[in-house]
Amino acid sequence: SLGLTKQSVVTLVGSWSLVVTTLISPLLGETLTRLDMTAAGITVVGIILTVLGGYTEITDWSTEKLISQYRQPHVIVMLSILATCVVSVVAILLVDYTRRLAQARKEQQPMERPNTKTIGPLYILLAALIATFTVLLGKATSEMLLPTLTGDNRFTSPAALLLVCSFLISLPSQLLLISASLSINDSLYHVPTFYIFWIFGSITTGAIFYEEMESFKLVNWLLFAF
Repeated sequence: SLGLTKQSVVTLVGSWSLVVTTLISPLLGETLTRLDMTAAGITVVGIILTVLGGYTEITDWSTEKLISQYRQPHVIVMLSILATCVVSVVAILLVDYTRRLAQARKEQQPMERPNTKTIGPLYILLAALIATFTVLLGKATSEMLLPTLTGDNRFTSPAALLLVCSFLISLPSQLLLISASLSINDSLYHVPTFYIFWIFGSITTGAIFYEEMESFKLVNWLLFAF
């Protein structure tokens, strides 16, 4: 789907899982409130309006154009900021893990769980950052894969193969981090928080890298904003 339409649209449609998670949460032993149901309804309306607002002409990305984007100064800045955020969060999590491990060895007790108020959100943020890389690389892979399946091989350069390998590393890493976050955080906290970070990251990177908002008109901005 990333090869057929915009990255931001695919991400927003994927947000239907927010609604599904809310509806099935009672099966997981969690309490579903009227506020949760209201939020789910608002989410549905928001997704529809934003997808309608984001619908404009789709750009065909050749392999050469994709690779050249990574040389653009604004894209380099974007990727540097994302990478800095990932490294910073990983460093904090490693320091926390080392502290808990040392304390457990000192007291000869099982290692305590991460603090859900301070460390828990960082697991969600890290998962969302990696998911942002995943969707960015996934769209590039899809843009090359679909023409290749019809006979126009686009995997002819080392850079193209590097993009695919990066995507194949990013995808399982994202899933592992989501699993780690869910082992610490309540699902009704993890899922909406994750999607806030991920949607923001996906829309921003799609706008910067794939120039998805360059052809927006007033009606597109109004629907997208709502």
